[in-house]
Amino acid sequence: MVEDLEIQSKDAAEIEKTTAIEEAASKKIYTEVMAIKSECEAILGEAMPALNKALAALDTLDKKDIVEMKMYTTPPEDLVLVLSAVMLLLGKAENWDTAKKEMNNPAAFISSLQTYNKDSIKPKLHKAIKSYTGNPRFKPEDIKKKSAAGESLCMWVHAMDKKIVTPKEEALAVAEKQLTAAQADLKGKQQALQLVRDKINRLQNNYKAQQQMLEDLNRQKETTEIQLMRAGKLVGGLKDESVRWGLAIKGLEKELVNLMGNTILAAGYVSYVGTFT
Repeated sequence: MVEDLEIQSKDAAEIEKTTAIEEAASKKIYTEVMAIKSECEAILGEAMPALNKALAALDTLDKKDIVEMKMYTTPPEDLVLVLSAVMLLLGKAENWDTAKKEMNNPAAFISSLQTYNKDSIKPKLHKAIKSYTGNPRFKPEDIKKKSAAGESLCMWVHAMDKKIVTPKEEALAVAEKQLTAAQADLKGKQQALQLVRDKINRLQNNYKAQQQMLEDLNRQKETTEIQLMRAGKLVGGLKDESVRWGLAIKGLEKELVNLMGNTILAAGYVSYVGTFT
């Protein structure tokens, strides 16, 4: 039992060592995932209000605003800058003529912005749009002086720029997948370790019970040895008496033969002599 306990304890120590390494690795992945997640949430926390504000601005756009902007014969450079950025995001040629064609159907143009798939913007496009949003003239408050619709479009472009967090989101998804796999593997190892620990606990409890039984048996053995020693002394002491007892038995057996006569003699004596002093 002790040998089995030692083997199981050694196995448990090895599994515990491996599990500790896995736990450390899992914690490291968890820390990295939380860092990426925090960064994504920070970016989204900044981007979403701007996006919501831009979408709200698009909702206020009227066909007349688009038509009015389209009617410019010689549009302000800042407005051309805004429409070029919009065309870039829509995958069109970055010039005023293309923008005018898109604005021929104001309702469809506004709808294309409202339903724009902001989550599919590629890093390459993100880099390109930075050339517009990084321009000091590309400010909604300045564009507003030229056109109210232009201000809304400028806000929308800025919002799309801030919403580009796809690489981080992808990294987060990969990291979370790694974390899930690591945690599942770790859970399996922890369960295996717990099984070994449970077995060791059972062995230890059984060992303690057997040890207790052994102690009880040793006490019984000591008591029995003392009793045997005392019995030996008693038998030795009574050995000498056996000779005397043997002679006494023979005398008693002889007296038993004379018992009837002795009884009659005693009765006669008591009857005839008993009245005299």
